[in-house]
Amino acid sequence: MVPTGARCSLLLIFLLISPVQLLAADLLGLSRGDCNGDGLRNLADPISHLEFLFGTNATIPCEDANDVNDDGVLDVSDAVFLLEWLFLSGPVPPGGMEGCSLDETPDTLGCQVPSCTIASDCPERCAVLPVGHVGRTYTSHLSLVLQTGVETTINPIEVIQTEIRFEHFVSPIGSELPAGLQLDADGRISGVPEAAGRHTFTVWGRSEAGEWQSHSVDLGIFSSDESEVIGGQDLSQPGPFSVGELSGNYLHVHQLPNPSPYPLWPLNGCGAVPASTSSIGQMKPYRILYPLGLDEATSILLFHHGTGYSYLDYDYLGEHLASRGFIIVLVNDTYSYLTYPIHYCWGGHDEGARVLLSLREEIVEVTSNTNHPLHDAIDWDRVFYGGHSRGGASAIIAAEFDPKTRGIIALQPTEAKGDSWIGYTTRWDQLPDVPILDITAEQDFDVIWPFADRLLERFTGATTMVGLHGGCHGYSTSVSDAGCNICDWIPSAPWLDQCRYISRDLQWQLTCHYATAFLERHGRGNLSTDGILYGEEAQLSPFVSLVSRRRDSGEILIDDFSTFPTNQLGYPIEWSGQGTVGVGSCYDVPSPAPAPLLPIDNLILQLDFNGQLAITEQLGSVAAPLDASEHRQFKMRLKNHDRWGMVDNFGFSWLQLEMVLRDSRGREAAIALGAKLPEVETHPQPFPASTSVTLKYQRYRDVSVTLGEFTSANPDLDLSSLVELRLDWVTSSNPQMVVSPRIGIDDLRLE
Repeated sequence: MVPTGARCSLLLIFLLISPVQLLAADLLGLSRGDCNGDGLRNLADPISHLEFLFGTNATIPCEDANDVNDDGVLDVSDAVFLLEWLFLSGPVPPGGMEGCSLDETPDTLGCQVPSCTIASDCPERCAVLPVGHVGRTYTSHLSLVLQTGVETTINPIEVIQTEIRFEHFVSPIGSELPAGLQLDADGRISGVPEAAGRHTFTVWGRSEAGEWQSHSVDLGIFSSDESEVIGGQDLSQPGPFSVGELSGNYLHVHQLPNPSPYPLWPLNGCGAVPASTSSIGQMKPYRILYPLGLDEATSILLFHHGTGYSYLDYDYLGEHLASRGFIIVLVNDTYSYLTYPIHYCWGGHDEGARVLLSLREEIVEVTSNTNHPLHDAIDWDRVFYGGHSRGGASAIIAAEFDPKTRGIIALQPTEAKGDSWIGYTTRWDQLPDVPILDITAEQDFDVIWPFADRLLERFTGATTMVGLHGGCHGYSTSVSDAGCNICDWIPSAPWLDQCRYISRDLQWQLTCHYATAFLERHGRGNLSTDGILYGEEAQLSPFVSLVSRRRDSGEILIDDFSTFPTNQLGYPIEWSGQGTVGVGSCYDVPSPAPAPLLPIDNLILQLDFNGQLAITEQLGSVAAPLDASEHRQFKMRLKNHDRWGMVDNFGFSWLQLEMVLRDSRGREAAIALGAKLPEVETHPQPFPASTSVTLKYQRYRDVSVTLGEFTSANPDLDLSSLVELRLDWVTSSNPQMVVSPRIGIDDLRLE
């Protein structure tokens, strides 16, 4: 029997997604005084305890249960304590009248056979922890807050996010942490990992209300040299599996309450038109693409199309991922983004998310039939949401609603926080703490770049954002050129900013490559694809600009420029030389009227021709230097500033850049970053093929420098005693440059 107050916490009704197929360890406990393990506490128990003490009973099922007074010692006093409680109204044994509890007092006693269940299986949350390395100190914290719902009120307009807060964590019997790590009661996981690989385990958290909640934990541990990562993989081609297809329909009920549950933003003709009914049921067709002959349960991706598209327009992605061993379900839902916003003017993002959630319920139900081709073929602990355009925003919100989400794949997602057609909200200041792959397109003017970068600044989990050079919004489908003008690229305004200049096929290949790598990493636990998603493989690429946040244990954020002119370490930022320094959005492109751009905090450098500029980030003081000895690299985001309607295709050939480290004794090491910036000046696969497209590299890209490079440059540099990081910029002139160049940098950090 589960004690009152110790049951699993429940989510809102639309989040109750068939937990019977979701596996996690029960939280088992002990009943102090149940010495013989029969589930009762009576006279037989002190007799059993005395027989153990004096030799007639050699074994007991649970030493902690025999420690009735919880003093850490098994002796006669335990039998006396139990007898006084049973027959003389003595004090209740620790754990209470109902008897099932944890032993939270440190001692050397164990419990080989737990005698009771504190809380039953209820896995409603997953946590993907920062990665670690064998032999290096590891520290991370489980989140103390579980969001269980979102509600928006009208008068006043307010976002209410219901939450469960946890105050105590334990690891259940049978779910051990990776060797070398331990879990503290406050949710801190720490130690020195001993074994590389992907580790999964379960922990339990007790809420402030005394209720227990299981957490499924995923942790990647790499060897010290990251030999698990395999470079040069091409995942753009189909995999080994033939693809099967299933189809179906299910009833989804759209709730249409009056008054509206959302803030109303009467912009561009969008008004509050009350619905004529409180709800409407619609049949939602769906298609399942799956690998034939797969002999183990695999991950599932639930995918929502964009506005004006259908579930038939993404076969290239579904068939590719299915051939790679994953199951893809595409749903058709025109109501959420077309009719629904007529009533509520919120773009239908939330409603699209609810369709994805009800789709999950449908697939759970139909595959529970033992005759279904996918019975037992889906790993329901590995559920991903995905979508294109507004569908991408709905996938992000589905992850907000469903704390079991393992990851998100969003293709050119809209900005649900502040869509230019519907207004802004205080919601989504931070987006769900789950791994996300966000694939953007350079020439996309349906979902413009500032919205994409604003999303990036609010992702809190492991993040990869891929900018496809020359890509279009509609090229993520099989039917549309939307987002790009249908024109051949030429190096003059406005064509250089708006024309697509790669083939649809190339955009598909790049999308499939990164989507496969993402599902391999977070759906299958394949650590080899980390180089594609979070490493330096794309650093010199002429096809994509890639930025990532891997979430390494011990990562130190030096500066995200949100507190300029002070960095995140609390020290002032200094600069000298020719040029100006400030913070803002690294874009001149206007946002679609009537809404202004959302704020973006980048450091913007206005550089002079043939000039020099030094940016100095203080890392510590001589008395209190920064210890970087257990870290791997410095990393930052870098981009050419995009000038709307101007010829700014100059690459990085005009720029020399050095990163310089200085320790507390004044010793320096400098690394030239030119070799870390792409040198290819024209796109290698333009469309049409005869086009010569000069690359801008105006999307953010990662630049990484390993600490080993610094010590190779100066073996005397003391990485445990750093006080300063300096970026030295030297510019040259270019006959085509009619205005002085600008550079943006962001998220300077130590991994």
